[in-house]
Amino acid sequence: MSFFITGTDTGVGKTHTAVQLLRRLRTNGRSCAGFKPICCGDRRDAELLLSAGANGLTIDEINPLWLRTPAAPLTAAQIEAVNINIERLLDAFRKLAAQVDNVFVEGVGGWMVPVRSDYFVKDLAVEIGLPVLVVAQNRLGCLNHTLLTLRSVQAAGLRCAGVVLNSPSRDPDIAQTTNADILAGVLDVPLLPELAEMQKNCPQHGGKFWVLAGKRICKLIRHKCKLNLHKSRAHSGSPQANQGGTCVAKPSGNNRINMLLEKTFHMSQPLAESKARLTSIQSYKRQFLMVTKAMVTSSKTVEFSFRGPLGFEARTVLLAVDGDSDNQFAFESAGGNIEVMGLVDFTEIRPACTEITLAIHYRIKNRLFAWLDQRLHFVDTFVNAELRSIRAH
Repeated sequence: MSFFITGTDTGVGKTHTAVQLLRRLRTNGRSCAGFKPICCGDRRDAELLLSAGANGLTIDEINPLWLRTPAAPLTAAQIEAVNINIERLLDAFRKLAAQVDNVFVEGVGGWMVPVRSDYFVKDLAVEIGLPVLVVAQNRLGCLNHTLLTLRSVQAAGLRCAGVVLNSPSRDPDIAQTTNADILAGVLDVPLLPELAEMQKNCPQHGGKFWVLAGKRICKLIRHKCKLNLHKSRAHSGSPQANQGGTCVAKPSGNNRINMLLEKTFHMSQPLAESKARLTSIQSYKRQFLMVTKAMVTSSKTVEFSFRGPLGFEARTVLLAVDGDSDNQFAFESAGGNIEVMGLVDFTEIRPACTEITLAIHYRIKNRLFAWLDQRLHFVDTFVNAELRSIRAH
C-alpha cells in the first residue's frame, strides 16, 4: 500500500494525511516511510514525515532536494541558480523504497505545480508510477478543484485511489456541509476516511484507541482492497479490469461524516468470565424516545437494532473478524444503514478485575441523522446502554 499524495492546492493537508497513514501502518507493524522529493522554504513537512516513518532514516533520504525559497520549485530554483536533477529524485525514491515496505510520496503544492519549465509534479508522479491520493480541503471551491485534479490524474494514465476531504472548521458553512454529498455523486473514485476529522475527534492522542483502531482500520482497508479487486476482475472476466479503477472499497450511502467513540470500563470478574459474557448478550430496553435491542446469535455475529429520536432507526449485523490476540475481539458491519468497525480489548489488570476498552469507528449513511447524531449523541447513548447491559448481565 504505497501512494503518491497530491493536493488540489497548497496547504490542504497532504502532510497531515501522509503522517496519519504512516502512523497507522507503523502501529500495525509495517515498515514504512514518507518521501518529500522537493521542499521549498522550510523543511517542516519532511521533518514530520521523518518522525512518523521507520527508524534509522535521515532527513536527506526523506527529502533529497531542499530549496530555501518559499515558492514553486521552478521559481525557487531560478532564484537560487539550482538545476533540478529529476533522475536524482527518482533514484532517491528507489533507494528509499528498497528499504521499507510502503512509501507515501508527498508532492509539492498541487498537481500541476512546475518543477522545471518543461516538467511538472504530474510528470514526477507518472515516473514514480504509484496510485494517487488526491487531498482536498472542504471549503467553497473544492468541487471544481477536486474534479479538475482528478481528471488530470486520470488523463495522465494513473490510477486514483480516492479523494481525502479534510475539514478545516468545526462549524461548517453550507458549502462544507454539502461538498461531500456532491462529490460522492459525481466522483468515479471513493471518498476516503477523513483523517483530519478523525484526528480531531480522537479522545486520546496516541492512546489505546489508536493502538487498537489503527491496526484494525489498516487491516480492513487491505482486506477490502483485495475483495474489491477480486470482484472487479470477476465481473469483467479480465485480469486487467481494475487498472483504470480503484482497489479501495467505496463506502455505500451518501454520508461521509466519520465518528469515533472510545469507552473503558471495569468488571469485577476474571478475564475469561468477562469475555464469556459477550457470547450471551440479549437485551431489549425502552428509554425516553429510544428503544435498543442487541442479540448475539453466535460467536461470529451480532444482530442489533436501535431506534432513536425523530424517527431514526439503525439496523445492521456485526461480523467478527480476526483480532490481533485472543483477548481482542474485532468486528465490522454487514448491511443496514450504519457502517461500523471496531474493537473490544480485554486486559486483566488484577485478579478478578478486567478492564474492557471499546473502540468504534462508525458512519451513519443518512446525512441528516448523521448531523443530528453529532449534536444529540444518540449513538453514544446507545453504546452506553449496551455497556450497562453487559455489566448487569
